[in-house]
Amino acid sequence: MPEDIEAFEQFWLQCPRRIGKGHARKAWAKALKLTDAQTIIAGMFRYAEDCKWTEARYIKHPATWLNSEGWSDEYEPNGPDAFKQSLVDNSSFGEIRSGDDTGLEERDDTDSKSGVIAFINPRS
Repeated sequence: MPEDIEAFEQFWLQCPRRIGKGHARKAWAKALKLTDAQTIIAGMFRYAEDCKWTEARYIKHPATWLNSEGWSDEYEPNGPDAFKQSLVDNSSFGEIRSGDDTGLEERDDTDSKSGVIAFINPRS
């Protein structure tokens, strides 16, 4: 039993929004019937990382996260770095050329600071 209390405290410290500790403790006991403490703690660590750029009101309370088996969720990176990477990974930017079916024409006024190539819609 003391291990459960210690593990819960480790879990609690990982929570990005520490609200409703009593409810979380009850949900923790239920969750331990489904999986082990380390899996739950590791899942909360991933969730906390995912929430770094999330407004507090959108972050789940620990009991809600536990009751929804949040440790089994897959989290995608977010925040400014993830946004920048998504722009780089979006291959459609590199495939737009003059005369493509997009109806866009490339203008030769690349913004030298950002490296962005401007496109215009000749139909407008």
